[in-house]
Parts: sequence; C-alpha cells; structure tokens
Amino acid sequence: MKYRNYNNGIYYFLLGIMLISLFGGIRIITELFGVMLGLLINLFPLILVGIGLYYIANTVKKNRTIDHQIHNQTVDNKRFCELFIHVITHVIKADDKTDHREIQAVLNYFRTRLNYPEEKLIWITDLLHYSEQKHFSLSEVCLEFSAKFNYEAKLLLLDLVYEVALSDQALVHAEQEVIDEIVTLLGISRQDHDGIRFLFGISKVDDATKHYAILGLSPGASKDGIKKAYREACKKNHPDRVHHLGGEFKKVAEEKMHKINDSYAYLMKI
Repeated sequence: MKYRNYNNGIYYFLLGIMLISLFGGIRIITELFGVMLGLLINLFPLILVGIGLYYIANTVKKNRTIDHQIHNQTVDNKRFCELFIHVITHVIKADDKTDHREIQAVLNYFRTRLNYPEEKLIWITDLLHYSEQKHFSLSEVCLEFSAKFNYEAKLLLLDLVYEVALSDQALVHAEQEVIDEIVTLLGISRQDHDGIRFLFGISKVDDATKHYAILGLSPGASKDGIKKAYREACKKNHPDRVHHLGGEFKKVAEEKMHKINDSYAYLMKI
C-alpha cells in the first residue's frame, strides 16, 4: 500500500529555482527553456515515429500470440470457445450494461477453472471485447451452435453459463431470463434444464428432492425408474460425448458425472 510521500526533493528543486531567479538567473532559465523547446520540436517527428513503432510492435506481438494459440486448437475447440463467449456476453449484458467485474469473472473462470495460461487468456480477452462491440444476435449464435454441435455439447454449454453467471454467488432475474431464452433457442428440455439448476443449487430444496431432480425424476420414483434415469443421464453427460471439444471441457463433464453418480448412489440407498 502506498502512503503519503514526505520526500523534500520537490521543495529543494523549487528553492533552487527561486535562488537562481533572485540572483539574475531569469535570462539563463529563459534561454535554457528556449533551447529545450527547440530540441523538443526537432525531435518530435522521431518521438512520434517511436510511439508508432512501439504500438505496431505490441500489436504484432499480440496478434502472433493469438494466432499461435488458435493454430494449436482443434476447429471444434476454437468454435466452441468463440460461441460460448458470444453467449456469455449476452448474460453479462442482461441488465443493459457491462460490468468490468463480470468480464474479469469470465477471465478468472478460464484461468482457474479451465487452467488457461496467460498467453491463451489474451485470445479470450480479445474475444470478449470483440463480442461486446459487435452485438451478435443471440438467436443467430444459438442457431449456429445447434448446427455445429450435438445435444451433449449444449448441456455442457449451459453448465458453463451457469458456472460463470454464479461466480459472484448471485443470479439476478435479468440473467435468468437470458439463460431461459438460451435454453429455448438451443432446444434443451425443461427436464434437463431443471436438473442443471438443481445441480448448481439454484432451487433450495431438501437433499432427496435435489438428487431426484438432478436425474430428471420426481420424488418417490421407483428403483427401476432411478436406474433408467441414471442410464439416460450417463448417455447425455458422458465425458466421451464431448471429448472433441478439448481436454479442459471434457474435465468439466467428468466432474459433472461425479455429481450425477453421487445422486444415483444417494437415491439407491433411501
């Protein structure tokens, strides 16, 4: 933390200027100022070129880093990330404004949850700013996602959206409305949507009701019904169904499967 600076250097400098002026140094200071001004005018084109070269060099370096990251990704991984960013941007702007903290939350998610290195985060940051500026239609983004990816990838996308939206431990009404629209546009069933909501603890219920909902069941379902629902949940959420999206997203699917397994084990005991 930076506290107040008690260094007297500036006062010694001012005292020196005053003493020089007192003993006839005004002319010297004026001449010195004129020399410095003339030097600055002569060097201005060089300074301008230097600033331009610095900007171009930084832009080239950034673009090379992004290009390198893109070429190291599969086509599916790259497109999934891009479409996810476009979707989550709509959730971020649900209240018609963009909060810098929400942008930072997305970057933190990629950094800590998906273990993206700083070089790859440059690309994600660029995507966020680009998506924010271009205002892509949510319906068009979801239509492209549906044409490109399977139903299992849609469920994974919804998982990611909820994770990021809940990163600040709150989900406002406007954000939920946008997510509901995403669910409709992607054709995700109400049953699967409810299961994901219960998985993230959005709806507060007792443990048994939550575990039934995660498997898409109503409380009191039979053991055979539980087994059948579990098999269906495994088909929809198995990590191998999204392995083409990249290792980081397959890991998210694996963690979700652990939770589904926990729900199944819980229900089979009661």
